[in-house]
Amino acid sequence: MTGLSQKAYLEVDIVDDEDTERTCVFEFREDLEVAPNMTKAFLIGHRGEYVREAASVGADVLGVDIPEAENRRGYYVDAGAGVETLTITATGGDRDMQWGDGSSDPADPEDVTKYDATGCDPRAQVDIIDWVISQAKTDSASPARLYHGQWADGTYADTAGAYNRPRAIAVQELSFEDPTDDPSGFTATIEAVWLAVFPEAAVDEAQRAIDELLEASPE
Repeated sequence: MTGLSQKAYLEVDIVDDEDTERTCVFEFREDLEVAPNMTKAFLIGHRGEYVREAASVGADVLGVDIPEAENRRGYYVDAGAGVETLTITATGGDRDMQWGDGSSDPADPEDVTKYDATGCDPRAQVDIIDWVISQAKTDSASPARLYHGQWADGTYADTAGAYNRPRAIAVQELSFEDPTDDPSGFTATIEAVWLAVFPEAAVDEAQRAIDELLEASPE
């Protein structure tokens, strides 16, 4: 099977105290569920019945034949707007799973850094992912990346999925069941929204504008 069916990997970019970008990778395997939910926003939607009725009146005046439609049935125009959200749930705490940027020693459960808790206890893993997600900016300029199912490029599997890329997402919410209730693990739930990524040129132009604004601002 292509892609990733039994695992998911979440990549999050974060700038550290020395202004260096790090990529933290969080691996999810146990009790994994990735549930998408899509809501469309139509250019013409629930008020489309008024458009239909107006068109019908206009057709009578102009003598144009328009097929009759049932009441409470309006015209809809799909312009591609809307939102798709993702709910990711999994059991964490497995010391064999990657949990950060690799800056700690996975063979030493006492070695924890601000960006990595691979091989460490569940409490440390909760603290690290919580801090990274809270400090990282996940948006259209710097999205988090979710590798799962057919949304994978072969980075974490032998073969790529059908789309040959991860989903670009913004993390909206992160919650846990307290690992003190079960010292051997915890349940993490991530609420995210699937987003479009700004073209690199647009990001560069936005940064240039910000830099100019900062230079023009008084000290």
